[in-house]
Amino acid sequence: MKRLLSSVVCVGLAACGGSNASTSDGGPGDNTADGALNAPDANTSEGSTFTEDDGYVVMEMESTAVPAGHEWQLEDDLSGYTGDGFYRFTGNNICSGPASSPLRYDFTTTSETRFELRLRAAKIAHCVAGEPQENGQCSEDDRTCDSLGEPNDGGCGTSQCIRTDISNDAFIYIETADGEYVSFVDQPANTIGEGVKLFGGQVNSWGWTGVKALDPGGPKLDAHWDLSPGRYSLVIQGRSAHFRIDRIALFDSVSGTIDGLDERAETRTP
Repeated sequence: MKRLLSSVVCVGLAACGGSNASTSDGGPGDNTADGALNAPDANTSEGSTFTEDDGYVVMEMESTAVPAGHEWQLEDDLSGYTGDGFYRFTGNNICSGPASSPLRYDFTTTSETRFELRLRAAKIAHCVAGEPQENGQCSEDDRTCDSLGEPNDGGCGTSQCIRTDISNDAFIYIETADGEYVSFVDQPANTIGEGVKLFGGQVNSWGWTGVKALDPGGPKLDAHWDLSPGRYSLVIQGRSAHFRIDRIALFDSVSGTIDGLDERAETRTP
């Protein structure tokens, strides 16, 4: 048995599940957003501002409003969220697609610190065509991008298998208040200036993205930035359909921890 998903908006052949659609594991050029910084300012949302407090910057995803035409939807149907709800990306397909619908989160740091970025996120399992393995999961040969619905009671229909490695990522980047791109630690030179895929989350439950969650199309890397005191913007762009984000945290990569982040108050600028 399976539960059908609501429809999603596709952009381009690959995004609509064509033969060129890549898996969420990504391929060359699939994990970075070319021209991410050239998006018109009018298409980038703005919201509240935040300030580092005791080594932490904490922001609710919905603290920034979704402009008309953007493919993020405010929802509250997955329990355990914080704040007023969470955002689900409704563009592209379940595997990937071009960066779109940028949301901007402005924050100020007060310390010279290597900051770690984490997202409190949730993904969705999908039934796709293929022969299930013993655990019901798809083999490497059956990783298609056409969802036939969500598994129900742990299973899918006949000749269907379960994918749990998709609907789990977004493109992100950080820039200064002057619009200068800020590279993350050990960023490959050929991806500088681009949004980079960040992945994670639990299946239909909330969890913080882990270490080595940045995927620039090679070895996975920590989401670390060396930031000086100053004003910055984190920009989040949609990548895979149905990825859900509840809140955002930046903290000292050495002394900080995800413990207690669910309950930690937002650090809105007074």
